[in-house]
Amino acid sequence: MVKLDRYIGKSVLLAILAVLGIILGLVSMFAFIDEMRDISDTYTLTDALSFVMLTAPRRVYDTLPMAALIGCLIGLGTLASSSELTIMRAAGVSIG
Repeated sequence: MVKLDRYIGKSVLLAILAVLGIILGLVSMFAFIDEMRDISDTYTLTDALSFVMLTAPRRVYDTLPMAALIGCLIGLGTLASSSELTIMRAAGVSIG
């Protein structure tokens, strides 16, 4: 039972991290493009890049719930599409 829990957890966690990385990359790219509009003599490109990188933890905090939802759907959907959840149920394991 512990092995199955670990296997399902690993599958879902990897999907969540992948989705979080993709969403964070997109949001950071759009934030950097927005910061590039403010570039002047006193606010350089490195300042804009530093700002985007230093505000990344806030973006992780903001996007984590959405990434968790999408990642769970993808992780469990991957297990279901390869009939692994059906096999677990046929083996007598209660899922849920």
